[in-house]
Amino acid sequence: MKRVIQKEPVKAAEALTRIQQFCAFRERSEREVTIKLSNWGLTKEESVQIIQRLREAGFLNENRFAGSFAGGKFRTRKWGKVKIKAMLSGSMVSEEAISNALKQIPDKEYQQELEQLMIKKLAVLNESDPTKRIGKLVRYATGKGYEPDLVWKLAGKLLQR
Repeated sequence: MKRVIQKEPVKAAEALTRIQQFCAFRERSEREVTIKLSNWGLTKEESVQIIQRLREAGFLNENRFAGSFAGGKFRTRKWGKVKIKAMLSGSMVSEEAISNALKQIPDKEYQQELEQLMIKKLAVLNESDPTKRIGKLVRYATGKGYEPDLVWKLAGKLLQR
């Protein structure tokens, strides 16, 4: 995320109104909000007070953010749980919130999505050597954030077809 400090610092009262609009647009992590407030020139104490008020008013909710992020990245970007977890950890989301968010992804849908992803990739691989073919397929799926053991198991099934 870019850190751009504005020319003139924003006053705390104006910052609260602006950050509420920022949070109302989509779910935000506390880290995003902290960075935004810092960019606006607010002190750490002012930022802490504003974040507390945002939590109390329901603008910030770690569990809601984690669930929204995980569901969105899984459904739109086709990310696996490993990558989603890593990105949420980078946003300073608690392990409990991450765990709850990942539990919201249905296992059956998760496996179907991985299978569809691997079938599509297999169709475009121009590799005739089976060892290299499976290597490319596995690297692709694990790069998308799917668990290696799950990927290897499914790759074996797909290549037997």
